[in-house]
Amino acid sequence: METVLIIALLASNLWLIRRVLTKPDTAKPVKETPSPEPAKAADTEEEAENDSIVGKSTFDINEFKEVFREAAKEAAKEVLPLIIKEYGKPSDAGFPDEPEEKSSAQIPVEKLDEVFATHSASELTGDEIPAEEPRAGGSDFNEISTAVNVLKGNSDNPDDKETARRVLPDIQGTQIIEKIKLDPLVRKRILMIECQLPEIPGENNTADTPPSNPEEAKPKKKIVFHADIDTTGIDAIDFNILH
Repeated sequence: METVLIIALLASNLWLIRRVLTKPDTAKPVKETPSPEPAKAADTEEEAENDSIVGKSTFDINEFKEVFREAAKEAAKEVLPLIIKEYGKPSDAGFPDEPEEKSSAQIPVEKLDEVFATHSASELTGDEIPAEEPRAGGSDFNEISTAVNVLKGNSDNPDDKETARRVLPDIQGTQIIEKIKLDPLVRKRILMIECQLPEIPGENNTADTPPSNPEEAKPKKKIVFHADIDTTGIDAIDFNILH
């Protein structure tokens, strides 16, 4: 019952607002009676005096109507949901029904596997994909990092040295090797890795038989490689590889 009273009050307010808005702007013309000229001049002076004392009215009926229209729209936004809630649907309240939203097409459940199945181009066309050519080999990041650690003297592990010996030719001419070669010690280690000689065959056979003379047991070293390293700003280094 309270809801019906509220709806009735809001409807009456809307009717009054509409009544005010539909009122003609201009009043009904009234026949003017001719008045003597002195009286008109006196009225003009009196109006000017009143305007100077009270102030001239700035009321605008058009602006007033715009305010009422906005108020009516806001009231309608609040009233319409209440009316629809009371009557059930817009057509029962005298308003046009809202257009029904059509649902999009749905894929049947039995065809979901077929729709979302993954098929390659060769399966669809029946053509076989040619085999890919083998990609270029090289050293990975871990191997390059191991080689750099060996060249900087951070590792003396034999396996790391073997990795550095294998990776060093691959990184020659790169920015990495050019940057670390600025250190003379790194250049020396690079030269030692590049000039490392394989073991001389036959040494293992002689090592099995004990020598008769202890002096002969000591291997004699000889210079197999000699190089002068260019070290600008420091003393010269005489570099020899003994074997």
